[in-house]
Amino acid sequence: MEDADPLPPAPAHAPPSQPTNPSPNPLNPSPVRILVQTLTHLVPSDKKIWKPERNPGSDKVISMLHRMCQHVWGCAFDPERYHRWYTYGEEHLGYNSRACFFLIDTGTAEDDEQVPVLAFEWTGAEFKPRPDILQSSDVVEELKHTPFTPRPRSPGRKERPVKKRVRDMLRAAERVPDAQLEYIQQHPEDMEWLKQKLRPRFYANLLAQIEARPGEREEDERDAERLSAEEPGVYPVYRGHDSENPMNYIEHPFNENHRVQPNPLRPTPTKPILPLKRAHPPTLPTSPIVLPTPKSPRTSAPLAAHKLIRLPSPAALDAVRVRPFLAAPADGLGAAGAAAAAAVAGCGVGAGGALAEEGHGVYL
Repeated sequence: MEDADPLPPAPAHAPPSQPTNPSPNPLNPSPVRILVQTLTHLVPSDKKIWKPERNPGSDKVISMLHRMCQHVWGCAFDPERYHRWYTYGEEHLGYNSRACFFLIDTGTAEDDEQVPVLAFEWTGAEFKPRPDILQSSDVVEELKHTPFTPRPRSPGRKERPVKKRVRDMLRAAERVPDAQLEYIQQHPEDMEWLKQKLRPRFYANLLAQIEARPGEREEDERDAERLSAEEPGVYPVYRGHDSENPMNYIEHPFNENHRVQPNPLRPTPTKPILPLKRAHPPTLPTSPIVLPTPKSPRTSAPLAAHKLIRLPSPAALDAVRVRPFLAAPADGLGAAGAAAAAAVAGCGVGAGGALAEEGHGVYL
């Protein structure tokens, strides 16, 4: 079997802490999960999406995911081929000093519980190993509810009201799609509800988006004509305003002309996790850490599968960071995965959960 083309070197703007090996073999990536904890005001904005000034929140998310890939693998974030991703706290990117989490999964595994989890903290300047994050019962529970192997979406899932989706987008500093923007303009009662629930700066952003949208449509049409003439049939230009997902387009990591491509899949786990307590400075013990069996706030059932957690050794961390993509042997984990067998067995981190209830007559 021939090897796939290697990934390109990391771009110049990546943080200096990235590894020096920019060309992992993506043919059979060893399964691993990368979890990063940070604060909302520390999330970087590297202009990684189409017209980032329109959608600063989405640009921050993509920028963080890209930096995570640069730090761990020395490659660009590529959700189309290699990386599955989840977030928690993204809906609060419009605020300062709110906890948020980013998770990237890569590879496949027969047993999700055997997939190593590497945890880091983003300080605003660098990634620091934080295996102690995985000792939190809240994190362990949310990892369980977001499996490494994606599950099919429930077909009978109930849609949230448009006004609440718009509220969450504004709090996340995201662009509101055209369909939702037109809907709330046609429903004055929803506009009034948003005015009462949102902070004044978020509501002012909503009014600014409504005012600017006609001019942006004209600009997009001109760009579509220009780019289609330059490269016929290569790609359709920005259609994020017609999509439920405002992160419809991201910069393609393999195109030096900064061509944009669609992000076809954005998993959105439905169950939020509780706010996490700040942990002590990281340690790397060699013996297993036995946690008490937590009770799930949703089902009151014990999470027996996550009683025992073993943290990775420094050698395991180095093995996964430096050479994560290796041809998989019979055990399905790959050489790097085998070296990281002592890492935490988990199943994911959730996204999109609100930290507060709806509230009555107040904005958060």
